[in-house]
Amino acid sequence: MSSGEKSHVRLTYKRNASDITWIYRVDEEILRSAQTWLALQNTVPTAEILADWFHKNGAALNCATGPSYISRDADGSIEERYCRDGLEHRDDGPAYSWRRSNGATSEEYRRMGKLHRDDGPAVTVRHANGSIIEE
Repeated sequence: MSSGEKSHVRLTYKRNASDITWIYRVDEEILRSAQTWLALQNTVPTAEILADWFHKNGAALNCATGPSYISRDADGSIEERYCRDGLEHRDDGPAYSWRRSNGATSEEYRRMGKLHRDDGPAVTVRHANGSIIEE
């Protein structure tokens, strides 16, 4: 990686019955710090511990081709976050959404971390019973 260039790190692990994926954009400095930190560990850290380290050390969630965070549960529930430069952001759909196995859903439309939607409510929650809350 040349000076000023950014790279991406994908970390995937299982927590309880959920598959979790984080995608971080990192620069050369963060990668060097991560390599130094890893060299000091007595054991190889889990992907969950690495994700926590990247989060605490300034790596930004960022993925141009899909969600930056995904959680999939064994029951079919899913949660997704689309981020740009660490802020929830998506131009063509909800930046944050979840769907539960009982049919309940939630969508939040955001641009650079702020609730925003031109053609409808910025937040929509559909309960399993079919009732809808819009903001």
